[in-house]
Amino acid sequence: MTDMQIREQAAVTPRHEARHRAPGLLFDSFWMGGFESACQINTRGARLDMLAATQHDRFVREDYARVRSIGMRTVRDGVRWPCVETRPGEYDWSTFLPMLHAARDAGVQVLWNLLHYGWPPDIDVMSDEFVQRFVRYCRAAAQLVKDETEQAPVYVPVNGISFHSWAVGHRGIIQTVMLGKGW
Repeated sequence: MTDMQIREQAAVTPRHEARHRAPGLLFDSFWMGGFESACQINTRGARLDMLAATQHDRFVREDYARVRSIGMRTVRDGVRWPCVETRPGEYDWSTFLPMLHAARDAGVQVLWNLLHYGWPPDIDVMSDEFVQRFVRYCRAAAQLVKDETEQAPVYVPVNGISFHSWAVGHRGIIQTVMLGKGW
């Protein structure tokens, strides 16, 4: 399929197409696609943004059309918390809304990662405040999804939680300032 055909297919896909999920199934398709959404700080202190690095943030409509063109209707994708909450308690959804709308318009079910190895730089992940901030962020994200789409949402609150704990607290390969603070 050419890029032009993919764009044309994305343009004609009904926004609220009837689901083809068998009764009792959680996901719209057996096979799922996925888009790497990690946004952690690496061992050199640089923030990674895999959605930008892979240009999925720029080509989300085409990516979802490609997924649909091979018969998949379900993907895993992510909300980049460090991009969304640039000041405590203030949310800028401009990096997320294009993805949410593209999924809705393409009829793609998304399992949204809410934390994929990255959080706002001003917060200590080991503090009580972290939990409260994360809860507020998750609540705000869920409200936005509810307001912008009719689809029943699926969330992954913390992607790879056991790896995340190991990588942060025991190995120091993500957020190196946390090394040695694990269990």
